[in-house]
Amino acid sequence: MSEQEAQVSLGFITVVDHEELGCIGGYLILNLGGRPLEFHCTAPVRANRAQQILYGVSLKPFLYGELVGRSLVEKGLETPIAILANQSELNSLQPFIDVPLIQLDDVEQSQFAVMHDLQVFMETIPIDEPFGRITDAIEEARRGARAA
Repeated sequence: MSEQEAQVSLGFITVVDHEELGCIGGYLILNLGGRPLEFHCTAPVRANRAQQILYGVSLKPFLYGELVGRSLVEKGLETPIAILANQSELNSLQPFIDVPLIQLDDVEQSQFAVMHDLQVFMETIPIDEPFGRITDAIEEARRGARAA
């Protein structure tokens, strides 16, 4: 990997919805070798009954993208070349960020082959693997908070 490639980073963002706790977001920034540069997660966020009524079907996009996602990206020190999301509700994050938001509903690596940086990254690890890391880290943080 060249020095220039080592400086390029990709962001991965997801939200885990715990029934008893609410939404917990995680944001992982990796270099092209798959090494973590930053990780951030939120405290649980839960809509109250009035918000559920008033927001209706737009509640999840508001919570996931505008509230949780936006706060996570704003915490980041690195500016990735793109942020990859695995939930359509995170699309509402795009107006608040200055980098492309790539939606991965169906992860199909071949569609990203034209982008050199993503291709280099995918040679190292599967494109959807970082979302598992985020989910596991959120679960570990939740267990640690419960034990404290």
